[in-house]
Amino acid sequence: MVWLRVALVGLLVAIGLGSLPQAQAANQGSTEHIFGEGEGDPAGAFQVLRLHPIPTAMNFGDAVRGVASGDSWLVGVGQKTLFSLDAGNHWQQLDPQTLFPAAAGGLCCQQAFAYDYGRDLFIWLLNYAPDAQRGLMRIAYTDSAGLAEQEWEWYDVTAAQGFTWVEPQLELSANQIWLAMDRQAIGGAIDSTWVSQIQTDTLEDDLPFIRSYSSTSEQAWHLVRGAKDMMYFATHINQTSLRVYAWDENQPIPSSSDVTVAEWTAGARICPTPDQHNWCSDDDGRIRAGWVAKGTVGFMWNAVSSNTITFPYIDAVRMYERDLSLLPFSLARPFIFNAQNGFSLPSVAVNGRDDVAVSFYHSSTKQYPTLSSSIFDDFTAPPPGWAYYNVQGSSTAPSQQHWVGQLDTQVFSPTNLGWSVTGARLNGCDEARCLQPFIAIFSRERDRPAIERWLSPVRHQLFTPFVQMN
Repeated sequence: MVWLRVALVGLLVAIGLGSLPQAQAANQGSTEHIFGEGEGDPAGAFQVLRLHPIPTAMNFGDAVRGVASGDSWLVGVGQKTLFSLDAGNHWQQLDPQTLFPAAAGGLCCQQAFAYDYGRDLFIWLLNYAPDAQRGLMRIAYTDSAGLAEQEWEWYDVTAAQGFTWVEPQLELSANQIWLAMDRQAIGGAIDSTWVSQIQTDTLEDDLPFIRSYSSTSEQAWHLVRGAKDMMYFATHINQTSLRVYAWDENQPIPSSSDVTVAEWTAGARICPTPDQHNWCSDDDGRIRAGWVAKGTVGFMWNAVSSNTITFPYIDAVRMYERDLSLLPFSLARPFIFNAQNGFSLPSVAVNGRDDVAVSFYHSSTKQYPTLSSSIFDDFTAPPPGWAYYNVQGSSTAPSQQHWVGQLDTQVFSPTNLGWSVTGARLNGCDEARCLQPFIAIFSRERDRPAIERWLSPVRHQLFTPFVQMN
């Protein structure tokens, strides 16, 4: 890999705007909400504190990702990037083609974001298509003042000649920036999967400290969120086992363990909707979400219906951090299902208390694709069960068998108590022109006052979230 660091001051284009976990619930028909000690206390109520549209068009299959720190929000919709400095009331557009010099074959497919609160560092990962030689990843970074002034620095992570990077991920640990990506021959197949760690405090150096680890026999390594001094990542070996890696920030290479999971099914996915249009066929069995919190490590992926579960559901595994052994019995399988609903695209984040929030899409014969979120914390009774809350629904399903490429759940800074989630809904028609990306901030009621102190009052809001417990 070759690294290049440069800096640029860019121009702005202004846009104005007028139940973790259990293997199965006591009721076999659905994921059941179990009230924990003190759950009846209003402090445990699920709250959507902000929900704002992101003023840009999008296509089916576009990933929607973003981070939020106080009033400063940075989001990506497909290849488009926008930011707000007043908590979503007004938005400005970032154009990488004018912010950064041309590279490789041009901005391509995906982008991702992270925010390091301790260092006040916004990190922006951009995926560039290959030219005749190679592709690259560009990592841009700035602080809060730089976000407002559009002063960015960046590094280019180039692939070897004849190759490009695909399916990039970006995560943080205490002192490292982590990238996970597959390497693909130009015009050919994926030949290897990679994880790289970049020491955050060396970003200003001409050559930052970086380590990489790769495999030619595996694909689609997925990083966890919530890492401290140890990063975990995993991939499926087959439908009964995962290979889980643990990489200490101070060690040159990771260690690995194979973890046995209950057999799950792959194949065609069909999610029910009122108009019988299937929106979840694009999902597959790759690991989509991972976390480390309170001494446990977990991963989630999508599985096809089985003999006991009617529609696609979110399968998962949870293990002890100390030795990557499975938690006992049902605690090891925090999957999410409901007899009437199909589920897809989980996204997870961990807050400063080590509480876990997961967001995902689901639908039924009575409900169009809906983004929902859930929180696993001290309000969840053992054995923990998911209680999920509908944040924003759609008025129809897509006419074609495609949906949003990925949603994104992130911890909300600077409180590190609540979360942001970026996603999309389909409203008014079943075509891509009616897809509306949005960002929401949510938390428990107990954390609402602390979070509200960092947010500007709502001045523009196009639509209102509904919060309904399922």
